[in-house]
Amino acid sequence: MPGHVRSFLQRSPPKAQAAANGDELYRLRIARLYVVVIVYGLVVLAIDLAQAPLLAWGGRVHWPRLAALLVVGPIALAGIRRWVSPFFLRLTEPLVYVTVIGEVTAELILSKSPVFLGDQPAVVLLFLRASYVPSRPRAQLFQGCVVTAALGAGAFAYMHFLGRDLTPIFAELAPGNVELQVANVLLGGGVIAGITTYVAASIEALRREAEGAKQLGQYVLDEVIGEGGMGQVWRARHAILQRPTAVKVIRGDVNPNLTARFEREVKVASQLTHASSVAVYDFGVTADGRVFYAMELLRGLTLEAIVSRFGPMPPERVVHLLVHVLGALEEAHLLGLVHRDVKPANIMVTKNGAEHDFPKLFDYGLVHLKKRSPDAPSLTRGGALTGTPLYMAPELITGDLAPDGRTDLYSLGAVGYFLLTGEAPFTGPNATQVMLSHIKTKPVPPSARSEIEVPEDVEAVLLRALEKAPAARFSTAGEMRDALRACRCFGTWNEARAGAWWRAHAPGDLE
Repeated sequence: MPGHVRSFLQRSPPKAQAAANGDELYRLRIARLYVVVIVYGLVVLAIDLAQAPLLAWGGRVHWPRLAALLVVGPIALAGIRRWVSPFFLRLTEPLVYVTVIGEVTAELILSKSPVFLGDQPAVVLLFLRASYVPSRPRAQLFQGCVVTAALGAGAFAYMHFLGRDLTPIFAELAPGNVELQVANVLLGGGVIAGITTYVAASIEALRREAEGAKQLGQYVLDEVIGEGGMGQVWRARHAILQRPTAVKVIRGDVNPNLTARFEREVKVASQLTHASSVAVYDFGVTADGRVFYAMELLRGLTLEAIVSRFGPMPPERVVHLLVHVLGALEEAHLLGLVHRDVKPANIMVTKNGAEHDFPKLFDYGLVHLKKRSPDAPSLTRGGALTGTPLYMAPELITGDLAPDGRTDLYSLGAVGYFLLTGEAPFTGPNATQVMLSHIKTKPVPPSARSEIEVPEDVEAVLLRALEKAPAARFSTAGEMRDALRACRCFGTWNEARAGAWWRAHAPGDLE
């Protein structure tokens, strides 16, 4: 197994790793914000000292500011030097804001300032936090409420101890009305809290969009080439090697169980080395908790797309493709892995070096471990149905038997049936009817449904793979592969025919 693959398998789980990344970013940003607050306080202190002789309302008292610096300074230093946990910093963040507002209020009261100026540091604090510290909107709103409450308390204390109105305007419009003036301060603080919450949410959204649109780890993302319920697949390239790559990214709001499924898909795919299995290059977690992995970029068409666009395939081509896929399944089964979702949409026909018509099996998201360790996570609840009904083995539907390699052989037999006829073995008005047919109905021989002549030996292999009882099917992928190789048409679909087909029908899809 490649070293970089082994290394990521030994790392912490994505959720824990993402949480660690997010905590570290928060620690760094909040500590730097405190440094900015300290510098801001020192600069204002210097300005106050410089203009003290010019003040008409008496000398300023500065010891509250020095006291506040003695509170904020050690917290900032401890955060920068990693002496305290991110949890401690989150816990003490409201204390820092209350300390700053309290310091300003105390200084104004002790200096007998004619105007209450507590709203100035409040606005600076909230806007700095919203624009610099990565935060969810509710966290920003909470801190805004803390600052607003401290601001209201400061305004009340100012009027109570000095016996004067907050500003000359209030002195004219509502002299001595404590409730109205404090309410006005709270209203202003609430507006600022709301605005900064919106700013924080917008910046966070832009940050995620920019991150998703530009780069994940060492991979530069170019364009979305696939999208599903769990996330997106991007066409990308390695920032240094410039190797074309496909990067699959899971959405941050996806259910944790599906996130576990995604992580497991990566780990499973990384163990497969067969040429018809998609190669995994790397795995990572963004700071905001989105997991992704990089795999080889496939250029070509899925079997589903080929049949949909060009109709059924000749038997010799079907045999050629199935033999390759069986090689990938054989390796997976020997590792104790069962795919459980083999279908035309999960097999890409691409070009391997100079060889055309080379199939690649992907999407191991529903994989089942035949030999599960006691602490291995289960991705499906008891009795849960997983897979695609059109190609689902009966035992997956009934749950009577544990899935094994023969489960995949049934699905691959259904895929071969589709390639020859253009239709799945069983169809119906709904999924329930299709699944009942898989359980009870004998499939119509493909020769009776195909517009192409189907050799008896090829048909016999597919019908054996589609037997209801697993014991009646081929016992291994290798046995089914050998049966297909024994068919008279095997080997007649060669590189010359494959290359000619692609040049005639889909010349641009392999580039």
